[in-house]
Amino acid sequence: MHAFDFTSYFSRVNRHFFVAASSPMRAVSPRLTACGLATLLGFDPSLRVPCHSCCSISTTTLGLGPEPSPTSGLVLPAALFSDLLQQRTVTAEAFQGVPMQNFDGNSRSKVINGLVRTIDENLHPGEAVVDATATDFDWFRSGRRVACKTAQLRWDRSNALWSCCFSGIKIARKGVREETAFDELLLALYTPRGIYIYRHDLKFGLSRNGRATASSGHTVHVYGRKGQDEWQVALGETILPKFDASSCKRIAVVPFDEPSFALALNAVSMSRTATEFTLAPLADLSSKARGDLISLMVRRIDQRVHPEAMIEDAVAGIGADGKSRSQHQAEYSWRRNGLRVACKSSQLAWDSSSRYWVLCFNSVKLARESIRAAAAFDELLLALYTPRGIYVYRHDLQLGVSKSGKNTATAGHSIKLYGPRGVGDWRVALDETILPKLDDDSDCERLAFIGWPWGW
Repeated sequence: MHAFDFTSYFSRVNRHFFVAASSPMRAVSPRLTACGLATLLGFDPSLRVPCHSCCSISTTTLGLGPEPSPTSGLVLPAALFSDLLQQRTVTAEAFQGVPMQNFDGNSRSKVINGLVRTIDENLHPGEAVVDATATDFDWFRSGRRVACKTAQLRWDRSNALWSCCFSGIKIARKGVREETAFDELLLALYTPRGIYIYRHDLKFGLSRNGRATASSGHTVHVYGRKGQDEWQVALGETILPKFDASSCKRIAVVPFDEPSFALALNAVSMSRTATEFTLAPLADLSSKARGDLISLMVRRIDQRVHPEAMIEDAVAGIGADGKSRSQHQAEYSWRRNGLRVACKSSQLAWDSSSRYWVLCFNSVKLARESIRAAAAFDELLLALYTPRGIYVYRHDLQLGVSKSGKNTATAGHSIKLYGPRGVGDWRVALDETILPKLDDDSDCERLAFIGWPWGW
């Protein structure tokens, strides 16, 4: 993790205010100075420490709904967690200022898939390219099923190297799948330098995805070397040469200043979820990195709620393959006086297909008959990441629990909390449906609320 670049963040937020200032929901100045914004956010930009004389603008003034009642668990300012909120992963640092950096994975994939499809059409003039009729591939080209998978160059903290992983590749392999779900596979690697596109040979880097391979597909994983700390070195000296030395064929490299990229970018609007979280702390992180930081925040809250308790790291244990797990692979998050505490976080997200706001907590390994004899934890804490702040609850192990299809035995259950269908305002969905389910209609207990500075 690295310190957060406040100047870049200010630039992003200020641009948003310039665009959104006319909205009645934003009763703030359309242009802010860096120092003024830093004060609003609760940070001193020069000292990188909490500014405790932060602005007193309320959520009601901003049209973001009522602030949580002080009696509903702890109500904590984000400034208490400023050291965590300002941390950024090595990957986030590498992609700082890169187009699509703040896009959610779905929106980014739409842009890249659109770009790759256009390139594929240009490489095959005269051939008919039409939309796919199934979800396991992306388009037809003269009757051939073409699948396009995207991956981001990422820093693997556990192995101390750069890598990329393309997932959901449903290829025929003995004992796993009888038929391949596509005829041709295109891979698009998103890097800080641009997008590299290859036609895959259906062999290079292919690996199983554990017990989930049959349902979720194989992966293509390509690694840099340990000791290559700079992404430029890992990409240029190891990862791309591995692709080029295989039977894969490089079909295009698209820098971000290419007109074709601009066209693909303009063809996809930012998702409603990404738009609503534009100004929220941690919004520029991947879901994995954000979840790790939120877990650290909740651990501090747990210590505050139980000041006399001994909080210790989780015991990693042994994986299904018989090998020792690394610390970040432990099936719960920490121990409190020997009690295994699992923390799961989820971002409030708009489901455009079903037209509702939803929170989905995954990999919840509960004890259920015929699925799992014993739970992987003793207590489950849920952290709801919203544009207003983070709500923390102790879950009752009942509310919203659902199976994850064939993957339930290996990947665990899901916990889904839905807003009403057709309600596009996240404030209404959260305040009138989702939070009441937790506060009034279940045995869940609200432990804390971390409010973003000046309300959000």
